[in-house]
Amino acid sequence: MNITRGEIRVGRFLIPYRLFGQGNRFMVCVNAAQQTMAAWRPVVTYFSKDYRLLLFDFPGQGRAQIISGSAVVALDEQVEVLHQVLSAQNPPEKSIVAGASWGGIVVAVFASRFPRLVDKIILASFGIRVNEKLVQAIREGQKLNGTATGEQVADIIVKYFGQHLNEAFKQKMYDQFRNIKREHLENFRAHGQLLETTKHINEVVDLHSIKAQTLIINGEMDTVMDLEDVTLAAAQIANCVVKIVPGVGHFLHNESDDVLSIYRAFLALPSERQLSTV
Repeated sequence: MNITRGEIRVGRFLIPYRLFGQGNRFMVCVNAAQQTMAAWRPVVTYFSKDYRLLLFDFPGQGRAQIISGSAVVALDEQVEVLHQVLSAQNPPEKSIVAGASWGGIVVAVFASRFPRLVDKIILASFGIRVNEKLVQAIREGQKLNGTATGEQVADIIVKYFGQHLNEAFKQKMYDQFRNIKREHLENFRAHGQLLETTKHINEVVDLHSIKAQTLIINGEMDTVMDLEDVTLAAAQIANCVVKIVPGVGHFLHNESDDVLSIYRAFLALPSERQLSTV
């Protein structure tokens, strides 16, 4: 597999990126909060023959660096990181942009602001409001009063988000958080505060302004996203389809390969859809 590694300076941040594959179509994958590029490994493996896939870490994640200023990274800064990292690759046509969980919020804002850059978007584990289970998770973290270890944070994530992950993936998550930097934990704590104070997605993005073809895909067993909100979100996006995956939780393609097939069906070109029906 072809792999290009690099870094790009975006304002006060140094952002590492990886470009995988050799296909003609271009897809950028946007991490959830405190996930790294590794969370997209199943997608890279599945799509790299037909796509070029751009992955990167946000400030406060993985190997990204905050050169100056606060450890807290605002949503507008995250959107600009996505914009600059994608634009630096100079894709030959509009791109597919996929985001998981909080990454889906970033993608929705990006698609509303830069429609000329976007062909299709995937909003995975997407919600429009902070539900009660998510509030419980945030408050359980807040009770640790900024003294949490990485392992304690991993406990909370597995308890509320990762109940349906296999044991191997859970172990990888614990390994990641045991080695997490203190400033990354602080960034994650601040992210929880932002979620709790942002009552509705319409406070940060006008979903009606998204013109790209959109897939909202959520797991049936995801306890931190309310499925009825998916219908409300889809009604605000002009060209949107919804898929609810049975027996799957918050981590979607890290829980079931069926999710990858749904991605592919949504992304298929008209000629590919015709072939699949022959």
